[in-house]
Amino acid sequence: MHGVCAFGLCYCDPGWSGPQCEDVMPCPAGCSGHGKCSLARCYCKEGWHGADCSVPRAKGAKEGIAMPSAVLLLLLVLFAGSVMGWGIKHLFEQQQRRKMREILQQEAQRPFSSGMMS
Repeated sequence: MHGVCAFGLCYCDPGWSGPQCEDVMPCPAGCSGHGKCSLARCYCKEGWHGADCSVPRAKGAKEGIAMPSAVLLLLLVLFAGSVMGWGIKHLFEQQQRRKMREILQQEAQRPFSSGMMS
C-alpha cells in the first residue's frame, strides 16, 4: 500500500492513486519524451521545461537569477539580518540594564551598617 487509510478513506502518497492507493499515476503526456517520470512528476532533460517537458528552452536561456540580482538579494538579506540582530541585542541589553538598576536601587535602600558593634 502506498498511502494511509483512515475512517474509510485512503490518502495516497504522491504519485499513487486508486481506492487503496495501488495504482501508479502516470506523468502528464509521458513527459513528451523529453524527461524522466517519477511519482507522477516529470524531470526534464536539459533544453526542455514545463509540467510535461514539452516546452523547449530558448537557446542560451538559463534558470535562476542573474549574478547582479543574486548579489543584491544577498546584500538585502544580510542587511535585514544585521538590523534584526542589532535590534535583538539592543533589547537584550536594555533588559539587562533595567535589571541592574533594580538591583542597585534595592541595595541603595538597605540600611547601612559598618559591621562594627560597640
